[in-house]
Amino acid sequence: MPKNLNIMATSEKKCPALSYKISCHECLQVNSEWHLDRLLKDLAKVKAEQDFEDGKIRDKLEARELSVHQICWLCLLLFGFSVEEIEAKLKRRQLRADLSRTLFKYSERITGKKINNWAQFKLYMERCGYRKGRSMEEEVLEINLSLKIPRNSSTYDSMLVKVNLALD
Repeated sequence: MPKNLNIMATSEKKCPALSYKISCHECLQVNSEWHLDRLLKDLAKVKAEQDFEDGKIRDKLEARELSVHQICWLCLLLFGFSVEEIEAKLKRRQLRADLSRTLFKYSERITGKKINNWAQFKLYMERCGYRKGRSMEEEVLEINLSLKIPRNSSTYDSMLVKVNLALD
């Protein structure tokens, strides 16, 4: 983790990474809800492996920390922002391409899953144990179900409804 980044010690609501001059309570909340230090270390390790394979560095053990911009994007993704919402918040364009080359690519190495969008990113990071406490899978999912049964049906007393949900 960059030496100048201390999310916990940031009392004002500026971006802790100081990568954007914006109000950013999201990073503070993500730091309290996610194992951010562990995730940043794991992503740095994977980034080094990727950079080694791409020929950007000679030693894959060399530290390859995420940039302050990448840390900001990471926090906003974990908070639940879509790519479009992050672009609007940061007044930035074409973030999807940068995410595909960086965070999504590194995360695929951690999860072993292809990450196509921001919702999958958050879900897979959670499934890998980076979220503290309750997980999205433990959250109550409310489903409103409406059944129409013909009045002349004799099956009023026994009916089985099966619902299969997939969040992937």
